[in-house]
Amino acid sequence: MVLDQNDPNYRQCSLSVMDNIADPDITFDEKGICNYYYEYITAEKNYVIKGEEGQKRIDSIIQKIKTESKGKQYDSIVGLSGGADQGNFLLWSGKGHHQFITSQGP
Repeated sequence: MVLDQNDPNYRQCSLSVMDNIADPDITFDEKGICNYYYEYITAEKNYVIKGEEGQKRIDSIIQKIKTESKGKQYDSIVGLSGGADQGNFLLWSGKGHHQFITSQGP
């Protein structure tokens, strides 16, 4: 088990922040790229809808939320663990859509 970056067996993915401290089962290829990077690329290709079609999907979901939340105190409630990326997502998700969003974190 690797406990810190000074351990001679320490490895970090060459394309992400993932390392073998956070996950002892992580694997790396000959380029130093971890398995999680490849898993993300596959998931992105299969599930992320980009461009105009992606924007239309988001707009449709937001409209549905607005319709279903009409007359309620909030348009949506989002659970966050407190990470900066999640906070930025929360700000982005309401931007330009006049959403009244509240969050609940730890």
